[in-house]
Amino acid sequence: MSIPKKLPSLPSTQPSSAEAEAFIGGAPNKEIYPWEHQDVRSDLLVSMSTRVPEKLMLQMEWLLSKSAGRRLHARQYKQTFVIAAVEAYVHKELTKRGVPSDRQ
Repeated sequence: MSIPKKLPSLPSTQPSSAEAEAFIGGAPNKEIYPWEHQDVRSDLLVSMSTRVPEKLMLQMEWLLSKSAGRRLHARQYKQTFVIAAVEAYVHKELTKRGVPSDRQ
């Protein structure tokens, strides 16, 4: 009996990109980020106290005072302003690192 010199080639079984993503998504070493944990609540606001330079605070307050159509109480408006600024910065930094932020 003679041994064939070349093995027969197998048909290509490349998974589709959706199958590949599903496989990778189910991998046990996939990093779970703190904000992806099942116990994180989107309705919970956490207090964050921080010091900012006086000049920055005055600039922010000036911008807030010049905003047209302000209907919220001053404290609520400042909170909304700060949350929007922090969200934009965090989203930008996570995107740079290729990390999902689930920004709405």
